[in-house]
Amino acid sequence: MKGYKKFLTAISVAVLIAATTIFMFKTSLKEQNTIIPEKTGILSQSEVKFLVPQEDREKEEIELMKKEIREKNKRLKVNEKIAEIEKMLDDGQRERVEEILKKLGNDRVEEIIKLVEKGIDGKGNEKILAILRERLTPEEIKYILELVDKY
Repeated sequence: MKGYKKFLTAISVAVLIAATTIFMFKTSLKEQNTIIPEKTGILSQSEVKFLVPQEDREKEEIELMKKEIREKNKRLKVNEKIAEIEKMLDDGQRERVEEILKKLGNDRVEEIIKLVEKGIDGKGNEKILAILRERLTPEEIKYILELVDKY
């Protein structure tokens, strides 16, 4: 019973702290002449944007655009490398690789490409091998690894 009372006391204190924090936040915003809807007590997304200075919003947007560009560049580099290797394969190799890729499935191929885009490290290698082991025979894995070493 003592544990239950301590639990209720802890919950009560947490609720009191949360309520006080919300009250202080609302009060400080009112002092800054910021409008807060009284009916809901929750700021809408447009009101939050109003609170964040324009310069900060622009910086955030620029950082997001930079991140998107970096991700697209990584994907382009990987796709260029795949196309380059594909040109080097003879018809027999290309057919075998296509069979293996079909066996892996688009979802697993995409997962492998994402891992490669991030950069391959020890954990990345293990994840890729785990994906290959799920759906491929040891001979098929060996064949893929030989091609990777070759090209």
